[in-house]
Amino acid sequence: MTRTTANTRSKHQLPFGADYPSRGKLELFHVIKLLSHPYVAQTLGPSGCNLIRVIATIEDEQGGTTAVLAIDNQILPRLGMSGKTLVEARRRCIESGWLHYEPSEGKGIPSRMWVTVPSWVDIKLRHTIHWSFSSGCSSESSSGTSSESSSGCSSQYSRSYIPNPPPIPNTPSPTQRDERVSEGVNEEMEFAKELKDLGIAKSVETARAGLSTCTLQQLRMHLDHFRSKPGAWGPVIVYWRLNSPSLPLLAPDEGWPEPLPGFIAAQRQKAEADRQRAHELKQAKQDALAEQKSQLLFEWERDYGPKLDAMPIEDVLKLCPNDFIRSYCRKKGRKEPIVRHELLRILASQAG
Repeated sequence: MTRTTANTRSKHQLPFGADYPSRGKLELFHVIKLLSHPYVAQTLGPSGCNLIRVIATIEDEQGGTTAVLAIDNQILPRLGMSGKTLVEARRRCIESGWLHYEPSEGKGIPSRMWVTVPSWVDIKLRHTIHWSFSSGCSSESSSGTSSESSSGCSSQYSRSYIPNPPPIPNTPSPTQRDERVSEGVNEEMEFAKELKDLGIAKSVETARAGLSTCTLQQLRMHLDHFRSKPGAWGPVIVYWRLNSPSLPLLAPDEGWPEPLPGFIAAQRQKAEADRQRAHELKQAKQDALAEQKSQLLFEWERDYGPKLDAMPIEDVLKLCPNDFIRSYCRKKGRKEPIVRHELLRILASQAG
């Protein structure tokens, strides 16, 4: 492929990846307004809508001429969400066609992204964003005739700017909704009992607040972290954490305050005791090895010492396994411990 030179490159084109699309006047503003459509909101979820809104806002701040180049830590403060939530929201936006994303090629290298509009949104109508709410006891039909509502006033939202959006999948029936409500109540009461056992005040209200933000499994992960450090915090810390709109969204081990001084002192004492115990075990192991080596040398000396002393020096030098032991033997003689121990070991191995 021919490399594009600086003189011929479009002002929307960057040196890598796909070309940045040409933006029309107020296009990014219209994209943000599209997020208020019920189907879009239910498809992307609150975190996905927030991500598209922020990316579109950054594009608009750049004049709508270049893609957004940023690492996650630069975007997170504007989103007000955790890193894990950002990853999940980005995945949903990409799969549903609302975000073009080119991941980073390495640590510290920014990713490249911009908002897109899915193909099922009509190109001609997506800019005519408007909500119309008509109400009254009579409405004008398409044929021009007026029809009275027997039940009183009627109201209707207009969705003309998104023609025939796909149906929302897996819409629950009334029976299924009742079952889900019942399951939610059971989860709330079960979790409230766990909180009460931990000594947390207003356990039902706290359970309800936590479940409005996270799932029961996620909240139990926070409780597991709390239980893993007994004495680090009081029950009131769990109360404030679960009632917070943002803390339950963090990882279970993030966002906790500094542990109580008594817990820190106990942890230091425990660490010191563990170090002392490890040192004692290491010393005991070394002593056992030394005792074993001493006993082995005693047996070798008893069984093979006289034989070694009676050997001619020429045979002793031949018995040496390497030049280092042989040199020591010539200088210090066969009585030198480092030489004698090695020669006794060889005699013992030869004896089988």
